[in-house]
Amino acid sequence: MMVELQLDGQSARLEFDTKAAVSTMSLRTFQKLLPKKKLLPTNPKLRTYTNEVIEPVGVCNVTVKHGNKSSRGDLYVIPLRVDSIMGREWIRTLDLSWADITCNKVSIDKKNTPPLNALLTEYADIFKDDVGDIPDFRFSLKLKDNTQPIFRRPRSVPYAIISKVEEEIKRLEAAGIIEKVSHSDWGTPVVHVVKPNGTIRLCVDYKSALTTSLR
Repeated sequence: MMVELQLDGQSARLEFDTKAAVSTMSLRTFQKLLPKKKLLPTNPKLRTYTNEVIEPVGVCNVTVKHGNKSSRGDLYVIPLRVDSIMGREWIRTLDLSWADITCNKVSIDKKNTPPLNALLTEYADIFKDDVGDIPDFRFSLKLKDNTQPIFRRPRSVPYAIISKVEEEIKRLEAAGIIEKVSHSDWGTPVVHVVKPNGTIRLCVDYKSALTTSLR
């Protein structure tokens, strides 16, 4: 989600990121937006969501404004070509929430429709409604030392929804989301949720078995 802010009176678009501790901007963007702003040296190192370490070029204090809310906060400038990020520090000082961020409907000009349709046709596999997947990707779960497999008995299914649960299992299996096995050392119960439209959502209760065994 992108948010429009005023930084020292200059318009800027930043990504609203509640997972980021501080607000950051690439050196290239910073030099274009605030060319006369002085950067101060900073010791703290930043980490990306992939756990990579980033050493900021510097930090500066700017006036941050969103709508009628204004505050001051530190902006960390980094040597990467990435989107600018509005982190938790600014979000808190401006007292912003998701409700304060508005989404505007974008209209597509008719003259741009043919190129758009061509793209949708060329990359139909990307825009299809089916569940996507990541090819040639495997992952593993790290268990605590001396962990023993835990097998929980399945929960009973109300008679009124048995047929719907069976239909959903068949649908998920046909879509390649789940796979039938004849035996497993691990077992965790399934929660059957009836959605407003009457269909069933199957949720796995991992906390009853697997979660407590993970590192």
